[in-house]
Amino acid sequence: MNLARVSQILSGFLLFFSLVELVPLAVSWFEAPPVAKGIDAKMGFLSGSAIGLLLAGLFHLAGRGARPEFFRREALLVVALAWLLASGVGALPFLWSGALPTAPDALYESVSGLTTCGGTVFTSGPNFAVEDLPASILLWRALLHLMGGLGILLMFLVLLPIMGAATGKSLLASEATGVAAETLSPRMQEQAHALFRVYLGLIGLDTLGLWLLGMSGFDAFCHACATVATGGFSTRNYSIGQYGSVGIEVWTTAFMFLGACNFILLHDLVRARFRNPLLLWRNDEFRFFLGCTVVAVAFVAFRLHAWGQRMEDPALGRVHDYGDLLVCLREASFNVVSYMSTTGFATADFQNWPRVTIFVLILGVLMGGCTGSTGGSVKALRVLVTWRLLAYSLRHFIRPKSVEKIKLDGEALSATTMTAVLSTTLLWLLVLAAGTLVMSLDPRLDLLSSFTANAANMANCGPALTAVRETAPGLFAVANTGDLNLGPYGGYGGLDGWTKLLLAAQMLFGRLEIYTLLAVLAPMFWRRT
Repeated sequence: MNLARVSQILSGFLLFFSLVELVPLAVSWFEAPPVAKGIDAKMGFLSGSAIGLLLAGLFHLAGRGARPEFFRREALLVVALAWLLASGVGALPFLWSGALPTAPDALYESVSGLTTCGGTVFTSGPNFAVEDLPASILLWRALLHLMGGLGILLMFLVLLPIMGAATGKSLLASEATGVAAETLSPRMQEQAHALFRVYLGLIGLDTLGLWLLGMSGFDAFCHACATVATGGFSTRNYSIGQYGSVGIEVWTTAFMFLGACNFILLHDLVRARFRNPLLLWRNDEFRFFLGCTVVAVAFVAFRLHAWGQRMEDPALGRVHDYGDLLVCLREASFNVVSYMSTTGFATADFQNWPRVTIFVLILGVLMGGCTGSTGGSVKALRVLVTWRLLAYSLRHFIRPKSVEKIKLDGEALSATTMTAVLSTTLLWLLVLAAGTLVMSLDPRLDLLSSFTANAANMANCGPALTAVRETAPGLFAVANTGDLNLGPYGGYGGLDGWTKLLLAAQMLFGRLEIYTLLAVLAPMFWRRT
C-alpha cells in the first residue's frame, strides 16, 4: 500500500475543500445578523477552513517523496477517506458557529449535504429553523450539495492533470456514486469533463429560470444546487411548497428529472445540438425510468382524486383540495418525481396521503435515478436488469431448452455484469435491513419510520415517512410514541445522537454503493500481497 501517495492526493483534496469554505466566510462578513441568536458564522468558517488547511499541510508532509505507483487499493482508500474527511471538515462550520449544538447533528448535516441526501436536523427537535439561519450557513449547505453532486468529479477534476493518467483513471473507476461502470468509456478524464460541463450548465440554467419565476438570486442558486444535485436542501422551512408557485414547481420538476437522468446521454444530446432527441429514447434505462415515472405519477394522481379529501396544511396556511384533478396532477407530479429522483423536495405532507400512494413512493425511492446521474439508490439500470433476468428465468422454467440472451441497448450482457448487478442490489437491501433492525431499537419510532428513514438516507433522498393518524377530517398527527415526525414537514433533529450517526453511515454506504467502504473495512484489504 503506497500510503505516501494516498496522503499526497488527499492533501490536494483537502486544500481544495478548505478553500471553498472561504466563499461562505466572505459572505459572513457582509450578511445581515441572523434571526437565530448565538450563531457566529465567521468563527465557524474561520475555524473550519483553518483545520482543513492544517490537515492538508500534514497530509502533504506525510506524502513527501511518495512513489508514483497508484493502484486499485490506493484508489479505494483515497475515495473512502476523501468522503470521510470532507464530512468531518464540512461539519465544523455548523458546530463551531453554534448553528448546531452537537457533533452528531453537525456531522449528519454535513454528510447529508455532501451525499446529496437532503435530510436535515434543522427545523426539528431543539435546533434552529432553516429560515432563522444566516445566509452564509445556507450557502454552505448549497455548496456541499454542489461539491457532492458528482462526487469525485468536482473534487478531483482539478487534480487529475497533475496526478497522471493512471491515477486519474483509477480514482474515477473507484468512485461508484453516480458514474457507474456501465457508462464509463475508456477516455475517462474526457468523460469526467463532459459530465462536469453538463452539471454546471444545468445548475446555471436552473438558477436563471428560478430567478425569472420570482425567487431571489440567492434562493435560486441554492435551490438549483439542490435540484440538479438531487439533494433537497432548501432555504425555506417547508421546502418548495412554501413559495406556492405553479411555475417554480413545474420548472423544478423538470430539473429534478434531468438531474436523475444519465448525464452522458444529456451531453451527447447537447453535442448533437438537440437535432437527435432519439438519443435518449434509444437508451433502455432512460425509457424504463421515464415509463416508471409516468406510470407512478398517473397512478398517484388518480388515486388522490379518487380519495378526494380536503387536506388542511397549517404549515403552508392552505388547504389541498384533492377533489380537483388539476391539484392532484400538480402535487403528484412534483412529489413523485422528487422522491423517485431522490431529491426530497416537497409541496405537501405526502405521508398523510392514502397508503397505496405511500407504497408507490417507497418503491420509487428504492429504485432511484439513472446511472451516470446525481440520483441515488439502487439505480434504474440495476432494477431493469434484475427485471429482465427474472423474466428470463420464468421463460426458461417454462421452456428449459430455449436459448436466449439478456440484452441491454441491443447488446448481450455478460454473466459477470449480471452477477455484479445482482450482488450490488442484494447487498444494498441487506444493509438496508440491518440498519432498519438497529434503528428499530429506539422505542420512540414506529417500524415505518425506521424502515423509510434508512431507505431514504441510503437512497440519498432525505425525508422519510412516519405513521400518522387522522385526528379530524383533513387533519393528521404522527402516531409514534415519541411524537417524532421524520416526514417532509419534519426532520431528524429529535433523534438520539447514535441514530443520527447510524443514518450518516447509511448515507455514505448508499452514496459509495457499499463496496468501497466495505472493501476498506475488510481485513484482507490491508494485507500485503
